[in-house]
Amino acid sequence: MRISRYRTLALTLAAAGLCAAAPAAAQIGVPASRSMAFEPRFGIGFAANMPNQFAGVSAHFISDFMGGLGVYVDAKFDVESPEDEEGFEADLTAAQVDEEFGDQIFHEDGSWRSVNVALMKPIAPQFVIYAGAGYADGKHYRQYIDAEGELGLEGFYWVRDEENSGSDINILGGAFFQLTRSFAFQVGAESKPGGFTIGVSYLVPMRR
Repeated sequence: MRISRYRTLALTLAAAGLCAAAPAAAQIGVPASRSMAFEPRFGIGFAANMPNQFAGVSAHFISDFMGGLGVYVDAKFDVESPEDEEGFEADLTAAQVDEEFGDQIFHEDGSWRSVNVALMKPIAPQFVIYAGAGYADGKHYRQYIDAEGELGLEGFYWVRDEENSGSDINILGGAFFQLTRSFAFQVGAESKPGGFTIGVSYLVPMRR
């Protein structure tokens, strides 16, 4: 199943980023005169919430205000949906199938889109934490088995589960590890949909 496969990938990437952050801090391309001071910056990059949203963009800005207070925003979405499957039945819902057909459930899945905003705060010259919330819109799907093989693909068909679909509040938090003066690695966690945040940002220092 794709969930277990990508969750393993997320854990592997997170571990690799944490291991890389420590040696990188000693070799970071920040001038020695600023090695103990945080550098205001703007960042833009890729962000994903695994194992549910594999694509997304992020941006953040950190200034000198209140010792480096900053703002982070992102938008993430799922690159796959059961609606793209050959066996999707657009004219049926899960409630109809349960009431009229009584077919057996084979699998369940979801597709999510979210927009988030968070506050950021430097803890060390190359370490910034963030926490915030956002809006998440999720669509839930069920896959059934048609014993007569008339629906879907060889009897396996997907339908929308309207009763379990809808919007929710997403709570998120995490950290940025600055690997070089121009790049930072992002790790974190989110509640809706639940998963691990992985990202990479390109940094533009606001001071030269």
